[in-house]
Order: sequence, then C-alpha cells, then structure tokens
Amino acid sequence: MRELPNFMSMITPEKPSGELSVKEENNPFGENDDSWAIPKEFQEKMRASWNSLSPSGESLNGAQLKNVMLETHAAGEHLKKIWTLSDVTKDGKLDQDEFVLAMWLATEAASGKLPPNTLPDELVPPSYRSEKEKLFTLSNK
Repeated sequence: MRELPNFMSMITPEKPSGELSVKEENNPFGENDDSWAIPKEFQEKMRASWNSLSPSGESLNGAQLKNVMLETHAAGEHLKKIWTLSDVTKDGKLDQDEFVLAMWLATEAASGKLPPNTLPDELVPPSYRSEKEKLFTLSNK
C-alpha cells in the first residue's frame, strides 16, 4: 500500500485540452516536428527556384548548382562549408530541401552571418530529421 503514493508521483498528469504545446499541436504523434527555422516565404521562393533548376525533382550536383549559389555573393570559403552542411545525406548532391537550406545559409553568409560549424537541429530540414538521427547513431556506434 505504501508503493501507491510513490507510483502516483511518477505519473505525469494529463494537460487540459487547451494547454497543448505547439509541437504536440502540429504533430499528434510527437515525432515528426515539421517546424523549420527557415522562414516560409524564403522556402517558397527557393522551392520555385528549385522547380526551374530541376523540373523532374531530381537531386542536383555541385556543378549544376554552383552558379546559383555564387549569385548569393557569399564568400567562396563559406560556400564550401555551406555545401558540406547542406548535403545532409552526404551523397554529393542536394535535393529540394537541402537546396533551400544551402541557399538560406548562403544568403545569411552574404549578409555577414558566419555559417555554423555544425548544423543546428532547427535548421535540419524536417524531412531529414529522423534521417540525421539515424546517421548520427550509425556513425557513433
């Protein structure tokens, strides 16, 4: 009988329906947070640009994207780092989400903000968040 109070203290009370966090509201299963630190307007603009670069939706390599990235006027050493950070799958190509990320980082670098040394979680494309976790887990075993 003395275990019951201890057990009850381990149970997290349910939140009233009006107190859901944004993450829980957007994702009823709590695993695929689709929020992204890149502004929606920028995402939309870059997706339109991507559709003209890759009408078939196929991933593009550095030679195919070099000139577009140079148009941001980010420094070459920053673009090299940005490519590495943006190629989440490490396949030498960028898909649409990786392209949006690369262009965001390049635009930020062109305005004076240095690219991060490692990609912060909030900048990982939502479509790759579970993939990044798998890659991290596999590479650290």
